[in-house]
Amino acid sequence: MVSFARLQQLVTGTAPLSAKDVLAEAYAQLGARNPCVEYALVEADGRMNPDERWESMAHRIIAEDNDYHRSRTGYMSYDRVRIMPWGCVDWVIALGEKTGSYPGSQYLSDMIAVPAGELLLETEYHCLESIPEEQRCSFFRSALQWIYGPQETCGADLPFSNSLIIVQNDGTFKFPKSGYGARMGQDIGKPLAEYHTPQGYERKTIPLLVTGIEDILSSVQ
Repeated sequence: MVSFARLQQLVTGTAPLSAKDVLAEAYAQLGARNPCVEYALVEADGRMNPDERWESMAHRIIAEDNDYHRSRTGYMSYDRVRIMPWGCVDWVIALGEKTGSYPGSQYLSDMIAVPAGELLLETEYHCLESIPEEQRCSFFRSALQWIYGPQETCGADLPFSNSLIIVQNDGTFKFPKSGYGARMGQDIGKPLAEYHTPQGYERKTIPLLVTGIEDILSSVQ
């Protein structure tokens, strides 16, 4: 039975949220507060079956379990990307969801932020605008596979070196140990932990994440 206090929270919209829901709402508010161009990699009309939807997403391998008899792969997958300018940098921002098999099942979601120029390295394009409009979704599907750097520079953060924040399967947030995500962890990690309750995260976690992301990305020259 739902307690009166819990029922009151549900009615008034003050009930705690899961970390995954907090991150999704922060992503939505980032797009509402800031200029952006969004590219949907998956059709939004619901006509795709699950296999077709997965095939249309962009995927990054986050864990593998291989032996002589079988191969299992876990992915972080993205159904859309946003181009969001801050300062002199155009950022590629995307909200991920864990897909694939059991490897990497300790993660549920993440948010990546990559300078657009890094995706264009070793391509024939000098800017995103030079990519034909009808080819941009295919470009993002391909480019997002390789946004993490080599093992020797990323170390233990591979493959989350370009993640700002990660949602773990235990319902908590995690920050990478290097890069922009590490800086964000230094800035907001303590209040983020304080907003966590046994039922989830307080709703004031959302503006904390939004301003934290804006502050980090707008400071990059």
